[in-house]
Amino acid sequence: MNHFRRTMTAALLALASSAAASPSSIGVFFTPDATDCDATIPYASLFDVYVVALPGTDAANGGMTGAEFRLDGIDPGWFPQVTPSPLASIAVGNLFTSAGIAFESCQGPGPVLLYTVWCIMGTQPAPRVLRIERPTAPYDHNIAPVLVLCDAPIYTKIWVTGGQAFLNGGTCTVGVEADTWSAVKSMFR
Repeated sequence: MNHFRRTMTAALLALASSAAASPSSIGVFFTPDATDCDATIPYASLFDVYVVALPGTDAANGGMTGAEFRLDGIDPGWFPQVTPSPLASIAVGNLFTSAGIAFESCQGPGPVLLYTVWCIMGTQPAPRVLRIERPTAPYDHNIAPVLVLCDAPIYTKIWVTGGQAFLNGGTCTVGVEADTWSAVKSMFR
C-alpha cells in the first residue's frame, strides 16, 4: 500500500507540474474569445467560426506575429465567408488549403483572433469536427501548424498543435486550470 501511495504521489506531482505548462496552439471556436469549441447549429441558421491562436508558456509566451495553417471540416454548402483579423497587416492563401497571416506588431500573449468564418447551415446538420491542420502547398515544409514569433528580424517559426471544434455532436474541454499542490494532496487524505 505504501508503494502504491508513493507511485500515485509521483504521478500526480508530474501531472501537476505539467498542468502549469501550456503549449501554444491554433484552435477553432464558436466564440472569438476562444471559450467555446462545441455548438449545435440547426438547419438554415447563421453562425460564425473563429480561428484563434493561443500563445502558450513555450517559445511563443511573448506573443506572435504570424501563423501558417489550414482549417478542415467546413462544408462548402455552408456558404463560408472568410474575414481575416482586422489587426492583420497581410493575409494570403486560402484558409481551407493553406493560409498565412501576419501582423505588423506582436500579438498576445493571450488569445489572438486570426480569422472569422461566417456561415449559414445550408445543408442538413450532421455531426462534424472542424480541425486546424498543417498547411499544404506552398508551405509543404511544415509538418504542423506554425506560429511566427516576435523576434524580429529573425521571425522564428515554431510548430504548434492544431485544435478542433465539434459541430452538432461531441463536446470539448477548453483550458484546464492547474490545481494547487494543496488540492492535489487533499485527494490522499
